[in-house]
Amino acid sequence: MDNNNKAASNQATSNQKLTTTLTTRRWDWVHYGVNPILFMVVLSMVLLMLARLGLTVWHWDKVPTNGLLPIIVGGLRVDFASVCALFVVPMLVVLLVSLVPCLKLPRWLMRVLSVYCALAVAFLVMNEGATPGFILEYGVRPNHIYVQYLIYPKEVLPMLWQGHKLELIGGLLLTGLALVLSYRVSMWAFGGAKSSQQNASIRYSSVSSSSAYRSGSLLYTLCLLLLTIVVVPLGIRSSLGHRPLNPSTVAFCDNPLVNSLPTNSSYNAVYALAHLNDTHIGADLIYQRIDADQALPVLPEFSTRTVSANHYSTDPKACSLNQRVVPASQLFATSPVPTGMSVLHQQAGGRGTPRNLVIILEESLGDTFSAAQGGWPLTPNIDQLRQQGWYFENMFAAGHRSIRGIEAVTASMPPSPLQSIVDLPFGREPYATIFEVLNKYGYYTSFIYGGESHFDNMRNYFYTNGMNQVIEQKDYENPNFVATWGVSDEDLFARANEEFKRHYAQGTPFCSVVFSSSFHDPFDIPEGKVSISAEDMAQIKAMNPDEYETREPRLLAAKYADYAVGQFFKQAVQEDYFKDTVFLVIADHESRVHGADNFPLNKFTIPAVILAPNVGPYIDQRVVSQIDMSMTLLSLLGMEGELPNVGQNLLRPDIIERAPMQFNNIFGFYDGPSNSFVQLMPQREPTIFTVHNHKTIVNPHPATTPQEQALVERAIKIENLGPAIYENELMPTSCATLQLP
Repeated sequence: MDNNNKAASNQATSNQKLTTTLTTRRWDWVHYGVNPILFMVVLSMVLLMLARLGLTVWHWDKVPTNGLLPIIVGGLRVDFASVCALFVVPMLVVLLVSLVPCLKLPRWLMRVLSVYCALAVAFLVMNEGATPGFILEYGVRPNHIYVQYLIYPKEVLPMLWQGHKLELIGGLLLTGLALVLSYRVSMWAFGGAKSSQQNASIRYSSVSSSSAYRSGSLLYTLCLLLLTIVVVPLGIRSSLGHRPLNPSTVAFCDNPLVNSLPTNSSYNAVYALAHLNDTHIGADLIYQRIDADQALPVLPEFSTRTVSANHYSTDPKACSLNQRVVPASQLFATSPVPTGMSVLHQQAGGRGTPRNLVIILEESLGDTFSAAQGGWPLTPNIDQLRQQGWYFENMFAAGHRSIRGIEAVTASMPPSPLQSIVDLPFGREPYATIFEVLNKYGYYTSFIYGGESHFDNMRNYFYTNGMNQVIEQKDYENPNFVATWGVSDEDLFARANEEFKRHYAQGTPFCSVVFSSSFHDPFDIPEGKVSISAEDMAQIKAMNPDEYETREPRLLAAKYADYAVGQFFKQAVQEDYFKDTVFLVIADHESRVHGADNFPLNKFTIPAVILAPNVGPYIDQRVVSQIDMSMTLLSLLGMEGELPNVGQNLLRPDIIERAPMQFNNIFGFYDGPSNSFVQLMPQREPTIFTVHNHKTIVNPHPATTPQEQALVERAIKIENLGPAIYENELMPTSCATLQLP
């Protein structure tokens, strides 16, 4: 009986060993030649596709009919290009070592390759893990904004820790888990990293002897090497045409988010990094590239201008962008004052000196937060200013980043697929920014910021283009509150007020750009300053915003930013300089700019109001842009002469109502007279929309009538204005010839 039991036990053990051996041998192919690397390639592609399908299910309501197939096919194309680039190095290492006679892959090299593969997989997982949060904020997969933020870890990491702690910890855990698991899988693929030179008795307990790594045969290695040399470059390029793969190649509809689904976030990040500060505009960024001499003649159709001659040379010395700056007093001597606006003819300050200028750029504080503009009741102080000054009811931001707003307001640079000139290499001489021009004529110019001005190259931009002084976080002594992005807006305005009093007391006219930062993720503000009543919260909820937008810290930060503006003007109105100063309060862009369908026009409307001794209360309902501000302000200051500028003086009654804007790689042009909106996307046909209530676009259709086709042609030229101006350096300060009042 005992013998029978023993025999049965031996038989069971034998069967178990046989099963284990068969299972192990089933995976023997993984441990052969370059197959461990190919196994990690397939694993990476599976992970990327699963992440893509998860995002697609999440946003299924936005995917057009029959849109799943383009997402999958385009995704496979992008993923294959990505893994070809990521894994070509370990593949070549294994293949080249295998070609050397009698040389086996050493154990240490297997470990190095496993670490490399693990890091590659973890990189992919990290970026996919960051994608949902980025989509919530920006409405698309990680792109150039993602990369530009990563350049400034000192500011971004505290922001993530303060406002996105769970997402940050979850992302780190997910990346760490991916690193560990992919390393173990890669080690297993190499047969437990056991070299065939080792004695068979030296084993890893988890790997059987039959799973030891084996170098590929000479024929196998030569064939795979040839395939790698041929297929990998083609896979990375993913095209036989003259243009390689880029994010717009796999775009297939008019929805920016859906168009980003076929890509993967790692590909987008690397692509953006490779093109960071790139002054070349590829086909993936613009609908149609045209030469400067074709784009510049659109200027008379773009802005109402008074020019000495209509010449559009690309020679900077020709000053082709020059237009007349006419003081308001002269303008209204020959032209009617816009209905409802009261403008005094006396332009000089009360003491016989030129008027001062203060531009207050409000971070992200768009019309969403203004009850007066049909939004939430969170900006009562700015809403009150519309009863005191010249308020622009239909002001449109040039873009959805701060540096886009800075270049538009201070330099009248039209938006385009080109990166902001704030972040691009500068030309041979400074731009004719409003502060560069005023600095030449005796104004003391300053940029006052609560954070670190090196962010987005702001300090370099301001110093290079006419600022005498940059005040940043390190220049504040004992601020009352320091947040992730710098001192509070109250501290910012308190310092600004002291600077203005000092300059005025010295008899020096001043021009200052004051840039707020409290309304910035993670929205940390001083406690007890503001609150939101139950009634106001109910009103906000009634507008059906998503839960992400109505997080309490975000709403409180918006109201605090407005509160700080209100406190500043309560103080400023009591100061001597107030009566001799022109103020512009304007947002740099809206918050959380993304759209479910097409161009998010409703996320480009921003508050803007001018307060000046010579301007009375007026609600301006014309369609205007940030790029019109500098010409208007110079006229209010009483300046006279010429300036290279594409904006228009909004004191004129005959302006062209229009607004250009850029959203990622989509260009939009709002034509006020026809109430039409043109959307230009790379490698897509132009789309015309009807604008409803200056906020939303409806009725998408192709350009069919001669009028619509002409509007598209005009929009194409305007989209190319920015690159034409930058590449040919058409805004040099030497072209500015102004006189003080």
